[in-house]
Amino acid sequence: MLNMRKRAISFGKVSLLGLGILGVLGFLVTHSVSLPCLFHQITGFDCPGCGMTRSVIAFLHGNWMQAERWNGFSLPIFFLFGYFWVQLGRKYIQLGKVAKFEEIFSQKFLSVFCFLFLLYGILRNF
Repeated sequence: MLNMRKRAISFGKVSLLGLGILGVLGFLVTHSVSLPCLFHQITGFDCPGCGMTRSVIAFLHGNWMQAERWNGFSLPIFFLFGYFWVQLGRKYIQLGKVAKFEEIFSQKFLSVFCFLFLLYGILRNF
């Protein structure tokens, strides 16, 4: 039980460090010019990731509706990363090992998610 508590504290520290890094990156992105999308510059079409930076900024400010407007696929991606982080922490705290990506998400799930992401990229241009 003591080892589990130590692992929970350790994972909490890593999580706080990660949140701090995200906060600094968010600050830097909001106060500087973001990189242009090469796909958009070459083709004139929006890629599936276009608007994701602005969406992340809106999400970090708690404005979920604006985040959804910038990129309609951003909220599912945010929740997917959140779910991944929670499952990663749960496995580490309970078992004492870092879970592999494949242990959290099945190949079928990832295939469907990537298909939907690409489909979104196509449909958003019509």
